[in-house]
Amino acid sequence: GELVIPTRLLGSVLRDASTGEILEDQVTTDPADVERALAAADRVHREGVWWSVPLAERCAYLRRIASELERVEVQMGEADAQNTGVNKQLTLIINSTLKSAFQGIADGLSEDGVRSLYTGSFGPIEVQRKPWGPTVVLAPWNVPGGSVVPKVAAALGVGCPVLLKPSEWAPKALDLLGRAIHQAGLPAGVFQVLHGGGDVGSALVQDPRVASVNFTGSLPVGRKVAAACASQFKPCLLELGGSNPLLVLRDANVDAAAESTLQGMTMLNGQWCAGVGRILVHRSLYKQFLDALLARIRALKVRASADPECEVGPLAHPGHLAHMQERIR
Repeated sequence: GELVIPTRLLGSVLRDASTGEILEDQVTTDPADVERALAAADRVHREGVWWSVPLAERCAYLRRIASELERVEVQMGEADAQNTGVNKQLTLIINSTLKSAFQGIADGLSEDGVRSLYTGSFGPIEVQRKPWGPTVVLAPWNVPGGSVVPKVAAALGVGCPVLLKPSEWAPKALDLLGRAIHQAGLPAGVFQVLHGGGDVGSALVQDPRVASVNFTGSLPVGRKVAAACASQFKPCLLELGGSNPLLVLRDANVDAAAESTLQGMTMLNGQWCAGVGRILVHRSLYKQFLDALLARIRALKVRASADPECEVGPLAHPGHLAHMQERIR
C-alpha cells in the first residue's frame, strides 16, 4: 500500500522520442522490494483479502478506478506520445478509452459467471470459478495502456491480485495508472507496479507464487516467458509480434489496397504487432500498386508527436531505431 519510488539506475536514460531531450534516468525496483511485492500478492490471495470481497463491492472498486483514470487520462496520453513517438492525437484517444475497460468489467461481471448450478444424474452439480491467484502483467512500450489495461481490469475483477511491470522504455503512463488505482483505495497489495528491465520481469515470471502471466511483446521474449511458465505448468497469455505478409491478389482494388497497406505500415508509427512488414503483390499489379503506395507515403506528414499535423512520428527510442536500421540493410 506504499508508494515507493525506485532509485536504482539501469544505466540508460529515457528521451523524448521527438526531440531526443533526456527526460530522466531509467530506474528499476530494488530486488528487496520485488520480493516484498511478491510476498504481499501471495498473502493477499492466500488470506482472501481480495477474492473474498463480495462481487458487487469489487465492481464498485473498479468503477472508482475508472473515475480516477478519467482524471489522469490526458497526462497518460501525453506521456505515451513523449515516450513512444506516436501521434499525440492518437495516444490521447487511446488513453481516453481505458476507463471503459474497468467500467465494462464491472458492468459485465455477475454471480452467474462465478457460480453455476446444474442437475446431474446423481444429484446437483455446482461449478465454482475461482481466481487463479497473483497475476503478472508485463507491458510493451509501443502502446502501454491500450495493451494491458483491459487485462488488468479483468484480473482484478475476478479477484486476482495484480503485479504490473511497465516497459523500461515507456513507464510513465502506467506509473500514472498505478497511482490512479492507488487513489481508488483498493486493499494494500491487491495492485502493485514494479519498474525495471528484463531481470525484474524474469524474477516475477519465474516465481512460484505467481499463478498466471500475461505478456505483450516480442516473439523472442515471449518464447522465454512461455518456457518459464511451462516448467511450472503455469498458465500464460502471450500477445506477440508477427510478420505475416500482406497479400495483394490479382483482383484487388489497387487504391483500396494501397490505402489499407499504408494504414498498416504507419499505425503507431509501424510499431505494433500487426504492422505490415512484408507485402506480396500479384505480378500483374506490382508497378501500379507500388506507385500508388509510394505516392501516399511521400504525402505523409512526418512530424514531432505533439505537432497537430503529425501523421507519422519518430521511432520510440535509439535501440529500436538501430534494430530497424539493421533489418533494412
